[in-house]
Amino acid sequence: MKPHLIMVSCLFLGWSGQALAQELSERIDLDAASASPFPRFIVSRVGFVESDRQCPEDRGTLRISAGTLTQLHLTMPTDSRSAVSWHATKQPSDDETQLYRVEAPTCRMEVAVRQQVRRDGSWISLLVPRVVRPSVPLQERRELQRQLTNNLLTAKDREVIDPKELTDRWEAGERALRAPRNPSGYSFLSWPFAFEDKPQTCFEALGDYRIERTGIVFVFLTGLPGDLNRFVIERTNLDANRSRLSFARGDCRWELTVGQSALRDGEWLALPLAPTPTPKG
Repeated sequence: MKPHLIMVSCLFLGWSGQALAQELSERIDLDAASASPFPRFIVSRVGFVESDRQCPEDRGTLRISAGTLTQLHLTMPTDSRSAVSWHATKQPSDDETQLYRVEAPTCRMEVAVRQQVRRDGSWISLLVPRVVRPSVPLQERRELQRQLTNNLLTAKDREVIDPKELTDRWEAGERALRAPRNPSGYSFLSWPFAFEDKPQTCFEALGDYRIERTGIVFVFLTGLPGDLNRFVIERTNLDANRSRLSFARGDCRWELTVGQSALRDGEWLALPLAPTPTPKG
């Protein structure tokens, strides 16, 4: 067991201090990589050109389990993240997409998340929950939200707490956890990306993500027990400003489309993707 632990540590230090030797170029099969006698860190990064704006930085854990992708975030008293003031939001941008945005006053990162299943040989995108689906009339969404809130409350709670007040409390709690620094100490946020008719079984994944000034990085460890982290990662550049990462196994797939933009003269302008380093050798 000890040699394995030493090998993992060396690979991680090599990734931290060098030019991302394990960085994904186009496609990699983590299941095949797990056949190695030694665990490996697989790094997938989407980079953008350097901006003169102050861009947000953050990090956390990504978990895919029971057909749901969840962002896990822990803030510690010694957390040394960017001092730039920023906030994060998650809301549907269309009927099939949950948009995660990390935004500072003059720079922001956006990750558009879709969940897909393969049916009759084609990939089909699942719908976001009806209660927040943009195409559903606003009045119907409000009624669904009211019903959902009431179902979460006991009869006694409903007598003293207005449903809108409870929703406001949840949103305020999320904003507090997303503050750049939390002077009160440790805080934890679990933020699932919900879609309807999700598969009950898909694949299991656990890794880290880091939002940097010039991009976003995902790191997964291979050689873990069971079926954990045995999926395929593919990267496709959609245009000069956006790149898509796909995490897939069998008939299940997650698509993450990443873009970064800067505020100039009152207008948000997309930043170009950074050139992909040419492999050595």
